[in-house]
Amino acid sequence: MKRSRPRGLVPTHVVLALAVGFGACAEGPPEFPSLATGFEPDFDVELNQVWTRGVAGDYPLRLQPSNDAAGFWVEAALTEDHWRSQARGSGIWIAPRLMPGEGRPSDGGPSYALRSGEVSYELTSLEAALSEPELLTSHSFSVAGDSVYAYTGPNGASPGACILREYVSLGEVENGRWRMKIGRYSGDALPVLPSFHIELPHVLVPNEVLRFATVGRSYSRQDRKGTLMFRVSCDADLVFEHAQRVGLEARPEYHTVSFPKEMKGEVILRFEVRGDAALSGFFHPVFGPEDVGRYGDRPWKEKRRDVVVFLADTFRADNLEAWGGDARIAPSLNAFARRSLVFPRAFASSTWTLPSHAALFSGLQPYQCGATTDLSTLAEEAETVAERFRAAGYRTGAVTDHAFVSSTYGLDQGFDAFDEAWLDLEDTLNSAKRFLDGDDGRPVFLFVHTYRTHVPYHASPQARSALQGLHDIRRTYEQLTAAAAAIEAEFGDAWAEAPSFAAYRDDSEALYRGGAHDLDAGFERFRVDLEGRGLLQDGRLIFTSDHGEGFWEHGSGGHGEGLFDEHLRIPLLIHGGDLGVGTRSLAATHVDLAPTLLRLAGLTPASSWVGVDLLDEDEDRPAFSHECPHGGGPTGLAILDGAHKVVTERVAMDGTGTARARFAFDLANDPREGADVLEGGAPWPAQLLGGLEDELERLFRREFEGGDVDLSPEERDRLRALGYFGD
Repeated sequence: MKRSRPRGLVPTHVVLALAVGFGACAEGPPEFPSLATGFEPDFDVELNQVWTRGVAGDYPLRLQPSNDAAGFWVEAALTEDHWRSQARGSGIWIAPRLMPGEGRPSDGGPSYALRSGEVSYELTSLEAALSEPELLTSHSFSVAGDSVYAYTGPNGASPGACILREYVSLGEVENGRWRMKIGRYSGDALPVLPSFHIELPHVLVPNEVLRFATVGRSYSRQDRKGTLMFRVSCDADLVFEHAQRVGLEARPEYHTVSFPKEMKGEVILRFEVRGDAALSGFFHPVFGPEDVGRYGDRPWKEKRRDVVVFLADTFRADNLEAWGGDARIAPSLNAFARRSLVFPRAFASSTWTLPSHAALFSGLQPYQCGATTDLSTLAEEAETVAERFRAAGYRTGAVTDHAFVSSTYGLDQGFDAFDEAWLDLEDTLNSAKRFLDGDDGRPVFLFVHTYRTHVPYHASPQARSALQGLHDIRRTYEQLTAAAAAIEAEFGDAWAEAPSFAAYRDDSEALYRGGAHDLDAGFERFRVDLEGRGLLQDGRLIFTSDHGEGFWEHGSGGHGEGLFDEHLRIPLLIHGGDLGVGTRSLAATHVDLAPTLLRLAGLTPASSWVGVDLLDEDEDRPAFSHECPHGGGPTGLAILDGAHKVVTERVAMDGTGTARARFAFDLANDPREGADVLEGGAPWPAQLLGGLEDELERLFRREFEGGDVDLSPEERDRLRALGYFGD
């Protein structure tokens, strides 16, 4: 993926682009030209516009230009009355924040600024502002959620009258298309803010329609809602008008605009937004035929297959019968498995979310693509699965539960629409359905990710009833967290020896299995919806996970550390009308999913990918899983070769280290990994490592360098809710 910023700022609201036309080929699918292709905004903010609608009257927002042609600053004037003390004598003062900023300036500078007269405050972290004020310097500030925090020194007075500035990005160019982010939603777009407009030329042809989604995020504080009027005119004639209520969460609403028959040939399209202060745009503006049929039944001969991937984060393989699980945990997925291809020897490429997803999306091993730590991204240069699908004419979409599976970590590369939900399965599924509702005739590649079975575990009353007698759910996650803290406080590192530990372990697993039961019910609702839309008529549906979860089978709970079966074994089910059913016994990892997904659609994988097409491969070969410590540094590696498994000592990633066996297991005789054959002097672990020296060197060779992540306070809070950044 290549990204760039526009070259300059032109003082006009009128943007001209090359005219695009539409034509369908009788022998194949039509073209679907996008107005976001070749578009770059020329945004004029020299007018010093003031936004007041939807904002408290004493708190107007003023737009100010920036040195960055792809963004601007929003200023709010804070008064003495806006500030309140966090605690008497603390020197920390809190004021309301009305405008949620978006993105960062291209020069890499801060996205916020606070000034009082001649005094400029220094941007610092919220953690320091609230928990360690002794480390702060006078005149520092932080921004988080609805508030701005200012520190004026011990017993310092209120900051008084201040100007708070927040940067707002209009987007950037990605692979020739303009891309914009509003709140949690990002995608190809025409950025149009209230009181602004753009104009584009187009050549209309008969039976052509324009499809797009309207998206907005309000700057209103009073009721968290604002009202926007989206309009499209053709040669000054209004052809579309839509009033949309918008809040702090950006939700796309899809539309189809038909043009009167007398409108044809060269026209000027005008896009405008009126209403309350907001960040807004017309997303996915694509021309296409009026009649597109439905999924699986297009008016033209469509050879490209729809592909949907459903990834349940932290979902252990043994939640399913095919991996030894009890039938009551996931009855719908068990039935789905009986109608699918099953890969019982599927393993995670890493023991936690980011590197496994990076491997799946890039077709490269984690250390080859860059995303291996809490603060590193998938390299922009890596060619992703979504980019390959989009280049082949697909409409690409992802709905994720944010955190590591986010645009922050570069996983949005290649997705026309990237919707980041947050820890609510129904919200995630509804977002996926909204994307499918926006069908414009192109085949779809849709990726759905959910943290439903990740901590914090929770189970519905239905799950508690269904699993009674198998996994009795007695405590909530909050109660289990309190119990763990009490055990650790008394027993320290020896807490597994506590008399109450066994009950804590069993209750933790029971609550987790209840979440898996709820995930199963959600997946079934989604599968039925896909079937009703016709997507499964000739399409493909894949169910998998990114890693497992430990319940102290080998001394640790959770995931991220350890390379045992409970951490690495994942389900992999591939379903499609003509694929048949059965079991494929070869080893599979996330890097193999990239080429397999492309082949499932009848497309060609990228030449840089290192995995194999699982449907075309018959010869088994070793599989590799990486530990990838969150903070970086040396890593352990699991090598699975048939029934032999070797776990290496942690080795450096600079190519200077030598992989030495730490554990080794004969899985044919010891599937639970209880007997380390190294203790008995078995020679095969050293022989296995010796025969893979060249392959191991390639595993740790950097193909691309990932970027650095600068997490916002809100993003850190979300990761903490998932058990990360626990300091």
